[in-house]
Amino acid sequence: MHPSVQRQGVGTAMLRTLVNECNPGYLAAYTRNPAIIKMIQNESSAVYPLVDDVELHGMATSMSDATYIDALYHVNRYGEEGLFVGEDPADNPLESGGVSLKQQFSGLASAGNALILTARVRK
Repeated sequence: MHPSVQRQGVGTAMLRTLVNECNPGYLAAYTRNPAIIKMIQNESSAVYPLVDDVELHGMATSMSDATYIDALYHVNRYGEEGLFVGEDPADNPLESGGVSLKQQFSGLASAGNALILTARVRK
């Protein structure tokens, strides 16, 4: 999402439309952005790796280039410099007042790595 349109609910509206129109049972994503995790949480009953769920973990394991560190990651997805040169969203916390996403998930210490999310869509 281009920075000029971030924080306007565009991504949330797009995801909600996808869920409403396509009715998926599950969602999957690669990210290092806590806002994406929150957006997926709002549409889901469970999100791996935030919950220990055997089915969701299995789905994450099957994702392209899945590598286990402390959770499942796509290692070097964004190259050595990362996607967000200079301003990494993983420096932000998932929860207000919490630790940064990088601290919560050590595999995000490398700017090139993306956390693999799998989620069960709320019915």
